[in-house]
Amino acid sequence: MTAGDQAVNVLSVLFMRAGRVIRAGSAVALLALATPSFVACASSGMTSSQIAAQDLASAGERLKGTWLLNQFQPEVSLEPMFAQLLQLQVGHLVVTFDGTHFVANGVGAQATRTYRVVEADGDHLKMTFYDDTGVPYDCEGYFDGNSLHFQGLTSPWTGSGVLSRTAPAQ
Repeated sequence: MTAGDQAVNVLSVLFMRAGRVIRAGSAVALLALATPSFVACASSGMTSSQIAAQDLASAGERLKGTWLLNQFQPEVSLEPMFAQLLQLQVGHLVVTFDGTHFVANGVGAQATRTYRVVEADGDHLKMTFYDDTGVPYDCEGYFDGNSLHFQGLTSPWTGSGVLSRTAPAQ
């Protein structure tokens, strides 16, 4: 495997596994999120499945555009070569989401993968990314202004990071 292939694999995992940010407070978050959703359903006349579909579409639209990798902290220490490659990407790796594909371009690395938003509620979302062979990588995250905080859930690339919006989708 070439260094370029390894870089693409590292980057794929970085963006395919973002998602454990909310784990610790999930019970509290579920209660906090369930109440507004219930009230919204009752007051708008929409069913919960209609609201869920609307939340998915909204999260997908918010994700579209160009983002810059500001930080990533793997849960497990990377081999020195991968750690160095990751450090080269921070502040340089540009990721563009278009609704079904993302393209990551960084220092000596380029990757195109498919993805889909599988869950969304307000600022929180869960995504699944697929590598070239169709292997799924799960992540979750939340929007905070012009940032997307993410947590990778699928081993071996679990970890947390932040993307900052550079340009919205055209």
